[in-house]
Amino acid sequence: MQKKKIGRNEQCECGSGKKHKKCCLGIDEKLKDVNVFEELDKLNVGSERIKKRIIKTVNTLYKKPGMAISAASESPAEAKAIYRLLANKKFKKETLLEAHKKAVIEKIQEKRIKTILCPQDTAELNYTGLKATEGLGNVAKESSTAKGLMMHTAIALTEEGVSLGLLHQKIWSREGYKKLTSTEKPKIPIEEKESYKWIEALDEITKELPRDIRVITICDREGDIYELFCRANEKKQEYLVRAKSNRNTNEGKKLFNIIKDEKVSGKVVVNIPRDTRNGIKEREATLTIKYKKVEIKKPKDLKGYKDSITINIVLAVEEDPPKGITPISWYLTTNIDILSFEDAVKMVRWYVHRWKIERFHFVLKSGCKVEEIQSSETTRLIKLITLLSLIAIKILTITYFAREYPETTCEEFFTEEEWKTLYIMANQTRDIPNKIPTIKEAVYYLGRLGGFLGRKSDKDPGAECIWRGLHDLNIIIRYKNIL
Repeated sequence: MQKKKIGRNEQCECGSGKKHKKCCLGIDEKLKDVNVFEELDKLNVGSERIKKRIIKTVNTLYKKPGMAISAASESPAEAKAIYRLLANKKFKKETLLEAHKKAVIEKIQEKRIKTILCPQDTAELNYTGLKATEGLGNVAKESSTAKGLMMHTAIALTEEGVSLGLLHQKIWSREGYKKLTSTEKPKIPIEEKESYKWIEALDEITKELPRDIRVITICDREGDIYELFCRANEKKQEYLVRAKSNRNTNEGKKLFNIIKDEKVSGKVVVNIPRDTRNGIKEREATLTIKYKKVEIKKPKDLKGYKDSITINIVLAVEEDPPKGITPISWYLTTNIDILSFEDAVKMVRWYVHRWKIERFHFVLKSGCKVEEIQSSETTRLIKLITLLSLIAIKILTITYFAREYPETTCEEFFTEEEWKTLYIMANQTRDIPNKIPTIKEAVYYLGRLGGFLGRKSDKDPGAECIWRGLHDLNIIIRYKNIL
């Protein structure tokens, strides 16, 4: 098929409204950079040139996490091209996420992963400082002055907790917030409540996923919704939700009281991740485990749902917590059969990985500086948030892949130029090894660039050292050939 040539005085295909000579002429030569976001090769935006610009943009921002567009761009011309891209109506966040999700599913199939964990959660993105930006809504329930956007995301993880990518993300503006009273709640259908986001994500997660892939939806206490349990049962999907409501049961007792009365079936030691928000360090915790099958009743005044459903509940309580730390007390509800102590322990270990969605938010906010974005239009803001979300999940994947599969070569995440540069910088030598470094070694070198000290008492580099290292690595690569 013969390619159509674009004349220099014709309007550029990127949609900027400018003449080709003054806009994207020569862009193909500039796009010879390595693409670390291969999933975007599947993008369908109706224009090969726009697709290439999207790929170029996300790779540019990935090289310097947290930097403004003007600072991350290689030139003023590239910065202008990115701003034009965000304004282009042909570029939609839904298309971007669709291509990414397809690639995630392909990766799951290629690696023959049969079970994936899918934690979902909501984050508030505060843009109160953007006074001139229209379309922002309330983000803080207790305050009407804070303005921004709401974001609900679901990510795919292996059973070991390594992130595979995004399976769902919804970003919206909250048009005011009204806390419903106990008498108002039953009168409003779940589809009209903000809490429907949990059910909506449950539906979206499994779209296009092959039936032989097992998906475990994991939610914190905000996802403890009777309607969600019913929807999951209806669609034959599995869930693991930390209970918030002490529900009525068919045994005449409250749910929490029933499980408390059970005998301890055993103890397990689990690794509790660092709580960055509350400044609590990572620790090991010994948990006593109880489990039981229970039939819970439908909430009073809720119409259109079964009067009762069967769930399994696991109670995990921490023994001898560190001084000053509230002990863990998790009531975990699920529709997965729990027939043994080992089954109950598996639920606890799976729930610990829910924390990875918190780490995703941490990387997105602290590493990619998503709340420092400047934009006069909400639609452009949302597109940029989506691009940065792909970067955040990539950083998260590198961090935990290196921990779970340390002996794998680093080729999946680093180009030859990158790992060689990392090796030279970390070892202060010009002698390049014949053997390609492992992912653990490459991430260790990257962490060193990002401030990781690597002392005997230190564990593996964290996400923060990774994004700092990426920033410094790409500055070194950019300028090493001209120094």
